[in-house]
Amino acid sequence: MSKEPTLLCIDDDPSVLKALGNYFTRKGFTVFPAEDGAIGLELYHSLHPDIVLVDLKMPGLDGFQVLQTVRADSPDTPIIVEIIYVNCGAIPENLIESEFFGYKKGAFTGAIKDKHGFLDLADGGNLFLDEVGEIPLNVISPSNLTRSTPCLI
Repeated sequence: MSKEPTLLCIDDDPSVLKALGNYFTRKGFTVFPAEDGAIGLELYHSLHPDIVLVDLKMPGLDGFQVLQTVRADSPDTPIIVEIIYVNCGAIPENLIESEFFGYKKGAFTGAIKDKHGFLDLADGGNLFLDEVGEIPLNVISPSNLTRSTPCLI
């Protein structure tokens, strides 16, 4: 008899945890829910689940930190991250670069800590760009795109 695969589901929204738990249980998984990153990592270290599903935006220990810890501990453990949705029309022109590429602490006045950009957060996953036509052309001209991060538009 084969063992059911285990799934650690980490999300700060209780309704999302319940919905995902119900869905994956019906698909044959044993689901372990965690309502924040710290609890999720505790469960990860004690259970060593087959798969980790994690939300990126959570208070405290966020999904990106959980992702880094799990990858460092067990690079072969599959990690599923929720799709990163970006409404380009809602980002002020002067913040587009730092929102997409992130920045380091001290890079400018007000940068009190490192911030990961949307491209870092997607990390090979899906980055859904809505309202791309709202980004001013001078911001996305080839002379302004100096990053070597591959992206698909």
